[in-house]
Amino acid sequence: KSISRNQDWTTDFNLFESGVKTNPNNVKLRNNYAMELKSANRIAEARTQYEKTIEIDPDYGEVYFNYGNLLSDEGNFKAAATSFEKAVEYPQMYSKTLNNLATTYFRLGHWQKAEERFLESIQLNPDQATTYNNLASLYGEAKRYRESEEMFKKALELNPTYTEAYFNLGTMLFQVGRIDEAESKLKHALILNPNHHGAANNLKVVYHHKKKLQQQEQL
Repeated sequence: KSISRNQDWTTDFNLFESGVKTNPNNVKLRNNYAMELKSANRIAEARTQYEKTIEIDPDYGEVYFNYGNLLSDEGNFKAAATSFEKAVEYPQMYSKTLNNLATTYFRLGHWQKAEERFLESIQLNPDQATTYNNLASLYGEAKRYRESEEMFKKALELNPTYTEAYFNLGTMLFQVGRIDEAESKLKHALILNPNHHGAANNLKVVYHHKKKLQQQEQL
């Protein structure tokens, strides 16, 4: 009997699967099982488990955060926002959820709501470089370039190896015509991650632009 049980529990996945079968109303186990299913790219099954968790206990706050992440990954941002909005109703999930909710608002084009939530997240979690990067991207889209640069620099101050922030800052600097600075940031992104295709492609655009300028100067 014990040998069979040990075989059942060889992985976290099997542990949670066995736990859900044994304790079908344990929402923590079912939520964790859904997370394992999502990690295994068994998305439909994960969605079913999240929805079942909510059905069993509509007041289990963490499930709304995790379900929102799944919906966001699927590109269903409207439903993701609804799930994150539900998550922030629970004090223990409030701080954790704000950045995700703000990012979802940003993707939906609700920029004012997104900015408010990003700033709130920064106030509660001032050391999270990801939030500064995301807010900087919002400011860039809104053509608030000075504020965008400030936020990117803050993200890099907190995390000097943050590849995505270097990439985003370089891209923004190119958009405002600061070509040499853009080149420098994009190169640094590629030093940190030589396989960053976005940085490589944008650096090619920078080189092409500089070449055209040189040709025009020679005319």
